[in-house]
Amino acid sequence: MNIQFETIKEKTISVGKRLKELAGTGIEKFKGLPKKKKIIVCTIAVLAVLLLIVLFGKAGGKKNEIQTAVADRGNISVVISGTGTIKPIDEYEVTSLVKGEILSDTFQEGDMVEKGDLLYQIDSSDLENTLEKAQLNHQKTQLSYNQTMRDLAKLNVKSTYSGTITETYVKVGDSVNIGTKIADLVDMRTMRLELPFNESDVSGIYVGSSAQVTLANSLYTLTGKVTRISSGSLVSAEGAKVKTVEIEVPNPGAILPGEMATAIIGDVACNGPGTLEYRLKTSIVAETAGDVVSMPRGKGDSVSAGTVVAVLSSSSAGTTRQNSEISLRDSQLTVDNYNKQLEDYQITAPISGTVLKKTSKAGDTLDNTNASVVMAVIADMSTIVFEMNVDELDISKIKVGQQVDITADAIEGRTYNGYVDYVSVVGTTQNGVTTYPITIVVEQPEGLIPGMNVSAEIAVASCENVLRVPVTAVNRGNFVYVKGQKKGGDAVPKGMENMIPEGFSAVKVETGLHDADYIEIRSGLSEGDEVYIAVSNTSDNPFAAMMGAGGGAPGGGGNRPGGTPGGR
Repeated sequence: MNIQFETIKEKTISVGKRLKELAGTGIEKFKGLPKKKKIIVCTIAVLAVLLLIVLFGKAGGKKNEIQTAVADRGNISVVISGTGTIKPIDEYEVTSLVKGEILSDTFQEGDMVEKGDLLYQIDSSDLENTLEKAQLNHQKTQLSYNQTMRDLAKLNVKSTYSGTITETYVKVGDSVNIGTKIADLVDMRTMRLELPFNESDVSGIYVGSSAQVTLANSLYTLTGKVTRISSGSLVSAEGAKVKTVEIEVPNPGAILPGEMATAIIGDVACNGPGTLEYRLKTSIVAETAGDVVSMPRGKGDSVSAGTVVAVLSSSSAGTTRQNSEISLRDSQLTVDNYNKQLEDYQITAPISGTVLKKTSKAGDTLDNTNASVVMAVIADMSTIVFEMNVDELDISKIKVGQQVDITADAIEGRTYNGYVDYVSVVGTTQNGVTTYPITIVVEQPEGLIPGMNVSAEIAVASCENVLRVPVTAVNRGNFVYVKGQKKGGDAVPKGMENMIPEGFSAVKVETGLHDADYIEIRSGLSEGDEVYIAVSNTSDNPFAAMMGAGGGAPGGGGNRPGGTPGGR
């Protein structure tokens, strides 16, 4: 500092002497110059004098600009700060997808509503009529589809009863029409017997009564059961009034149709014999036209009700089925679509929250021009949040869950607590600087309302009761200038020898955490050491200028002083 001052002073004196010599020897020449040249010479002389004044003033001022500080113990906290605008965690604008008259509304501004609560009822009479027509059409399509499926099912010719096939009339490859006989079927397991009983004796006989049946040829007796009693009477050949009683008898396997038999029911005997017949004797016929492709059952096979006896095919069966299915599906979709549209005429709350705004009411009409107008605004005020942008150099220090101190200009003297709820990985770059948005939740936000501007501070690192000095005391290479001749003084980098203030020695230190004002000294200094700090004009200490511009501490912990987002 003193060396620089002496050099400037000597150069200034030399310039002054030269000017004096010029003034003495050239004054006569000056008198003979033209007027225009005299003005130019005078201007140069004035500028030279002003330059001397500035040089002397700056040199003299710097000579006394030495400031010091004492290494002491204290706390250091790295804080990232920013601003944002308060908003609810969720906000929804209620709009209508349909047009029509608003028949009713159920709320007012400021009301609390629950998700799903009815807000508006829109006139839906036209749509309801359209829906009813669609439902009727769907019913007709369903009936048509059911009939088609029944017709297609008839391609599988099934036995209606249980029994034994006694004869078949078609083979694979034959073409059949509706009513074509496929096979004969009899139930040989049960025989049926119709007998005349005197009308006066029938009063004690009931359906289900047990009957003893005697075969006329073999006199073999079987136990049967009454299955029918005629409601009217006939006159027998002998002139007696009789009623017909039908009895079913299990066939042990030896009874053939046409055998004669009599029966006694209780203590009442029949009026005459009757003829035994198979209980069931029928034919299986085709109920639709087609070609026989298979005969799963044949003559002599026993079948149950529903057993497939023959399989038919039809060239149009697949197309008929597909068209029927498409028609049914289409009609169902139409009904579903109208039902879905009908829901739009009942406007419900999409979220639970507070009604901030209501712009539509009962009696208003929504038409094609305003069907999408905002009818109301609902906000979930249970949680208040705001977004804050963080510089790319600081975003790695932000973690979900970190505590945040929050203040609002509109509410003086109060600090709110909050925490980081979300850290985005998608940044925005502007003018070469990238920032990342984070979401902060405000705890107990009483008094804060949407739209308020707030400031936030996030302490990302701190240390307590550590040895510290001002940030501007640390120079390039982690050197600090300590007042006095400190033992073990270190050699400074080449070019810095003349920068050590008079009366100070250079000491290399190990640094740690720093904020905008102080930097931690882990070794190299002792509490109470007086250190040189850079003045506000940092041209004498370019490293202090780097610190003030937001650069990392020399050799320190890598944190930016102050930690303020955007302070590059």
